[in-house]
Amino acid sequence: MCRLYEPRYVDSGWLSPKLTYSCAMSGSRIHPDFDPHSVVGKRDDELVSADNAAEIMMLKRQVIASGMPTTRVLDFRRSDGPHRYNISAVPLMEDSGKVHGVITAAVEIPIRELSG
Repeated sequence: MCRLYEPRYVDSGWLSPKLTYSCAMSGSRIHPDFDPHSVVGKRDDELVSADNAAEIMMLKRQVIASGMPTTRVLDFRRSDGPHRYNISAVPLMEDSGKVHGVITAAVEIPIRELSG
């Protein structure tokens, strides 16, 4: 039997070069740990645990430094347990090509149960 579940949470954000959120949105099913209205002006290390923040901030810094989009799967511990997300990060560029920030989208990876 194979059961596929839809992702529960989809979050996205626009961040400045200093990695502060200038805008954040969440899908129709908002995780209780993520309030898109309260993250503006804050960095991930002000919003989540140090371990979770280190990985996501490293990803965002890499995109800002390289100017290249990237996608990575990251595990996060939230108040209701572990979650796995596919996180895409794309540089936000000025017409001159200078990276002005990063846009991210995090989609929770569906749980798959496989048997027989």
